[in-house]
Amino acid sequence: MLRADGGHALNETDRLAEEERVLRGGDSAEPRVLSLATLVAIMTQHYIVGELSVLIAGLYPVSGEQLAADLRELRCRVESAPVGALRTLAVQATAVADRTCWSSLDEGDAGAFARQATAAALLHDFAVNANLLS
Repeated sequence: MLRADGGHALNETDRLAEEERVLRGGDSAEPRVLSLATLVAIMTQHYIVGELSVLIAGLYPVSGEQLAADLRELRCRVESAPVGALRTLAVQATAVADRTCWSSLDEGDAGAFARQATAAALLHDFAVNANLLS
């Protein structure tokens, strides 16, 4: 997957290593002093990404290979996306959550529907409270 700047998307390990390099001030061995607000913002972004990913995972298991593939792809995109893309991904996540609920209803699986509806509601509430949805 290519990023807008022409580079490759980083996996979580590479992304954390890159953030540590930036926090240290580039390739310098001297640590760079960051403000508390900057550190809080970085941690908040990590929390939002992680929580969104976990809430998407709460929609599993689903019936249908395409729906399962869509959920896997969405989780990967959430985990590797820049923070600015999270609003769009939250909208997509709620749409996929809706599809999982309808799929369970179509199959007559009340248990799966109840579980997925709860997961979808949690995902929606989190996205609203994180200002990803209005």
